[in-house]
Amino acid sequence: MKSLKAWQIVVLVLVMVGAGSGAYGVYSWVAGPDDAQALTSDTQTATARYGNLVNTISASGSLVFPVTESLTFGSPGTVEQVNAAIGESVTAGQVLADLDSTSLVPLQKAIAQARVNVAAAEDNLEKAEQPYTAEDLADAEAAIERSRQQVTDAEARSPLDIADAVYAVYKAEKTYWENLDRVSRMLITWEDVDASKRAWDRARLTLEATRRSAVKSIADAQDALAAAEDALADMKTVDPLLVDLRRLEVYSANAALAEAEKRLELTTIRAPFAGVVTSIGVEAGDAVAANTVAFVITDRDVIDVSATLDEIDAPLVNVGQKAVVSLSSLTDTEFSGTVHSIANTARTQSGVVTYALSIRITPQAGINLREGMTATADITVQEANDVLLIPNQAIGGTISIPIVNVMANGAVAPRQVALGATDGVDTEVTSGLQEGEQVVLQTTTKSNSTAQNAIQQRFGQQGFQSMPGTFSSPTGGGIIQIERLP
Repeated sequence: MKSLKAWQIVVLVLVMVGAGSGAYGVYSWVAGPDDAQALTSDTQTATARYGNLVNTISASGSLVFPVTESLTFGSPGTVEQVNAAIGESVTAGQVLADLDSTSLVPLQKAIAQARVNVAAAEDNLEKAEQPYTAEDLADAEAAIERSRQQVTDAEARSPLDIADAVYAVYKAEKTYWENLDRVSRMLITWEDVDASKRAWDRARLTLEATRRSAVKSIADAQDALAAAEDALADMKTVDPLLVDLRRLEVYSANAALAEAEKRLELTTIRAPFAGVVTSIGVEAGDAVAANTVAFVITDRDVIDVSATLDEIDAPLVNVGQKAVVSLSSLTDTEFSGTVHSIANTARTQSGVVTYALSIRITPQAGINLREGMTATADITVQEANDVLLIPNQAIGGTISIPIVNVMANGAVAPRQVALGATDGVDTEVTSGLQEGEQVVLQTTTKSNSTAQNAIQQRFGQQGFQSMPGTFSSPTGGGIIQIERLP
């Protein structure tokens, strides 16, 4: 059997008071409709009626003002003036204090330097993203054109130079052979022959040199062209790692500038929201550090009940549920509210598991609430409006077969019904009854042995004791059914 919740225990106790009626109703149902019993002198009745049913869970705690902020200057310096007092109401953006002009000088210099750093970083990023200018591109393309022309010139000039050298060799060779003929006819001396031979050798050497020079000049021109083309390609190539690095440098420089501007801005303290000054930690002329708390501002229009929730009730409570809050110090006043937050992590103390609960309440004009006031919240966890209701004391049977005793024509007849929600006192009837019908509430028991005999005849020796969802009255009077909340 599952453990009962607190409200179910209350229902159980209330129903036990009328346990006799449960036994009587079960007996009547077991015996059958033909065995309807006449009313006894101590029988009470209730009318099935339409109404509203509300289930609530209570939680206790105290008032807190969650919107509270401590304000600092953010930079060291000397306080020029203080423009607020403790307890004063301020508006959002209102100037509360500022530092003197001497304190601003190093901050202004830091901002100027930070702006220079940002400009340099952005320039480096631009160069990384486009590493050449239009002039650089024009120069590189012009160098390629010059190199191409040099290749063309070398290729065109080389055959001519070689041809000239070949012709020179031909002439020198011819001269040599002519001189041999002349020397045989005694027309010239052998010195002339030797000179022509040397001229022929020089011409052949010149030819070889010309050929080598032609090949080299063409190769050099082609190498220069390739170098110019590579230079243009390199110029157009963007290094993604370098670009990422330059972007990080720009981000860092801008962050440093924003931080410097923020420090300068914080030399003037402004109220971040409309509220009340609850604390002041500085005076005019004070030297302060960057983390010195100068003011504490609280928004008194935002009020929460900080409470704890029992682990049994926690599954029933959700953010947004309505609540009614009462204060120990204001017994005649109630405040509406809603569940604002529920902690996911439990707190355990002395074996008791609880969850932190926050309920946002709506303040009322003319009522001055203070932090720490003791509060109790009734949270609506289930609500059914305009439903047919009967007292829990009229319900018997089991969870699967709820039975009520209905008064008809001066006699009591059992009837199976379907049940819905309950608030621990009344229960919703979804079918089986109509508005205005009388259900029986009886505080004394009929013959328990007679009821048990009837139960045993219909369900066996175990009776309702073995049926899930039913509970035997400790007074021996009847069977009690409790409808659980969904």
